[in-house]
Amino acid sequence: MKKLLLVLLSLTFCLAPILANDVTLVLPDSAIAVYAGEQNIIEIPIKNSGLQSDTVSISIWPNNWVDLKTYWVTLGPGETKKVSLFVELPETTEEGVKVYTITSKSLETDSTSSLPLYLNVKRRTDIILTEIKLNKQTLLPGEVLSIQSVVANLDRYNLLEVTVTTDILKDGKLIKKSETVLKLEPKSTGTSTVFFDIENVYEAGNYAVEASIRDSLNKIVDEDETSFEIKNHIKISKEVTGEWGLFYFKKTIRIENQGNVRNSNLTFTDSIPKYMVYFFYPSTEPASHEIKDKNAYYYWEITNLNPNDSTAITYRLNFFALLVALLLACILLALLVKYLRRPIMVKNHRGFFSGDKEVSISLHIKNRGKKPIKNIFAKDFVPSVVKVIGGFDTLKPKIRKREDGIDLLWKIEKIRPGEEVILSYKIQPSIEIIGDLELPKAKMMHESRLGKRRVSISKSIIIKGKIK
Repeated sequence: MKKLLLVLLSLTFCLAPILANDVTLVLPDSAIAVYAGEQNIIEIPIKNSGLQSDTVSISIWPNNWVDLKTYWVTLGPGETKKVSLFVELPETTEEGVKVYTITSKSLETDSTSSLPLYLNVKRRTDIILTEIKLNKQTLLPGEVLSIQSVVANLDRYNLLEVTVTTDILKDGKLIKKSETVLKLEPKSTGTSTVFFDIENVYEAGNYAVEASIRDSLNKIVDEDETSFEIKNHIKISKEVTGEWGLFYFKKTIRIENQGNVRNSNLTFTDSIPKYMVYFFYPSTEPASHEIKDKNAYYYWEITNLNPNDSTAITYRLNFFALLVALLLACILLALLVKYLRRPIMVKNHRGFFSGDKEVSISLHIKNRGKKPIKNIFAKDFVPSVVKVIGGFDTLKPKIRKREDGIDLLWKIEKIRPGEEVILSYKIQPSIEIIGDLELPKAKMMHESRLGKRRVSISKSIIIKGKIK
């Protein structure tokens, strides 16, 4: 009995490896060539040699830079499938053979099997562009973009000379091109730095940066690209200048688009005191205007103003008409002052005609100027229907007879500023006067500062007589 158990155990241990190896990985004995910096795909066959279906898990170690398309495979009896292995090693990976271990595990028997996978790492070039570094991803006009292309020489023994070309493009159109020559020692890196001034002529949007490396035979050995963005920047500057001329003021407002927005449209406003609207003469007519409070506001519409473009708004305030008006006002004021300061004569009376009743007549002469007047002669005419009966209270006149009446003549040497002289006389009717009697205007003559004779005339007076 003991011998039978030992035989059965021996058969079990002998059959176990066969069951575990029913599902096998088919790997080549030699190393598989892969290229650093590229994606390599290796198809690995898996075969189920058993008589029943099985599900197998697959893993790889180390798992850096490698990835399986699937980690589970179900196989029918005698079925073979391929599993894709993706290998993407960094460009800087050293050349040589790398060993990975692929392990399969059966879910049916829980048995595992591991096999080595040999990868022969190669490089297509010893010069690689490791990265493109930008100091900023978004920029505004006035800022500077720094582009650094880092190049590595992976050759262990040779100094290599390369040309780094940096292109900046907008919508496929070349904006700027720059080239730098680098001499790289063995196993070293170098950096090509390009500066790009963000001027306001560059439109807002996304820009591409493309860097490439050419070897001594002018062959492109590596290239890469990245991008950056220029933001919208609205900046409108205004410069105001003024110029005084003969009887005018000229104002110029220069407006410039210092941003990066093309075809900018804007409304510009300027104001002047509302009393100046009569003197406003623009070179470019405003689109509209309005009066608010104490000011007049003018609006100009400016269209299609591109970056670095400028336009000017000019208007004049012409004061010639104002000057003429002021000159006329001054003349009128001078004449008014002269009129108000000239000596005046006022003729008054007191009483009315009734029988032989006396009527008093007075002539008021006043010097309203600031300087004395000299050689004054006053004259009044008395018609023959009345007679002078005296009443010369201040100064007695010289009497000169005429056919239709008499003239009363007074001479005054001087009247000081502000002084008033009153000349008086009395009259009686020579005949019965019925109704009103108008006595004529009195006259006064005096000598001006320039020696000319000036005349002042009073108004006539009306004396009431007997009523029928």
